[in-house]
Amino acid sequence: MIKHSGKIIVFLLLCCLIPSVFAQKIVDRILVLVNDRIITKVAFEEAFFPVRERIEAAGYGPEETAALIERYRSEMLNQMIDQTITDIAVEEMGIEISEKEVDEAVEQFRLSNDLSEEAFERALAAEGMTLDQYRTQVRDQMLRSRLVNFQVRSRIVITREQVEAYYNKNARDFGAVERYRLAHILLPFPSGMTAEQEKALQVRAESIVQRLRSGKNFAELAAEESRSLIAGPDGELGWFDAESLSPVIREATVILEEGEVSRPVRTPQGIQIFRLLEKGMQDPRPLDEVFDEIESKLYDREVNRRFQTWVTELREKVHVRILD
Repeated sequence: MIKHSGKIIVFLLLCCLIPSVFAQKIVDRILVLVNDRIITKVAFEEAFFPVRERIEAAGYGPEETAALIERYRSEMLNQMIDQTITDIAVEEMGIEISEKEVDEAVEQFRLSNDLSEEAFERALAAEGMTLDQYRTQVRDQMLRSRLVNFQVRSRIVITREQVEAYYNKNARDFGAVERYRLAHILLPFPSGMTAEQEKALQVRAESIVQRLRSGKNFAELAAEESRSLIAGPDGELGWFDAESLSPVIREATVILEEGEVSRPVRTPQGIQIFRLLEKGMQDPRPLDEVFDEIESKLYDREVNRRFQTWVTELREKVHVRILD
């Protein structure tokens, strides 16, 4: 009997321990408790996997890779906590976004950017996003907007003054670029050029630069020295934006002040000397043409600002417990 009693005791102990072991396994798989909602390790790792892949493929060193993974893990976990809090609030308030509303918002965006369905999906893929992921993003944005309006109980109004201020501050985003009116002197490379001939051209070019910087008239020297087929008799080439210039010419010219002369620049055509005649800004697209685009951007920004403020305040009231 003593032996059997011992076996019974061991069996009973095992029965007590087994549920405890299983419970521990379940707890180990739960990263966060938000009230009665859970964020599991599996769900988190699935969401974080594409981020981890991009970091590991970026070519950073081991320490920097580990630091970036740790940083973005923390950011994503906080995003998932915020999303869970949002889900709780959405359910409590009975807010819904229908599939039709998402369809209409996605379609409106596609058409406003003049994209075919295939081109739209290619554009999403280039950003590392599927159509389903984009639809989720659109739904979340719509929910944020409704949550903000429900909580703040005040309509977000973007004024014309705000739109104009954004337009003036970000003119480059709407086509405004700095442009440069250039003139040049070209000393072309001869056919079958030798190293000695190239050296002689370089010396000649440096001599021309010295004469120009000593006050010699650029137009006169261009007429005497240049063999350009595309410039006017005074060496003028016309207006260019920086992106349209080759890197070596851009590097030598965009640093110049009006009237200054560049160093000799070696190009496939020969050695060139540039003079910046004038610089100015190309006008951006008209404000009326981009008004709605800016208004929408500012509206979304304000929605996100108010939403984040609201989530931060709500997070203080919700029981959040990070277990792992």
